[in-house]
Amino acid sequence: MKIINSLFFQDLVYTVEGKHMKKTKPGALFQRLVNNKISRDEFEELLQGMEDQEMKTLLEASMKKYFDEILTQYEKEKKIKKS
Repeated sequence: MKIINSLFFQDLVYTVEGKHMKKTKPGALFQRLVNNKISRDEFEELLQGMEDQEMKTLLEASMKKYFDEILTQYEKEKKIKKS
């Protein structure tokens, strides 16, 4: 994971997960958490970020997207089993 340190790219993290992706830092940290690839320092940063309203909002959006994807996949699998 490469963190870009500039004012313009302050909250962007570039990750490689099968292809190059641009994510917000909270989104990247959350993705690392659910993939069980988060370091202790990153986890601490994620927890501290929950006190920041902007980061909390970005993290909530990442969590919602992730759980929506899981629910969609579950519904697809459920339909296939009924067929």
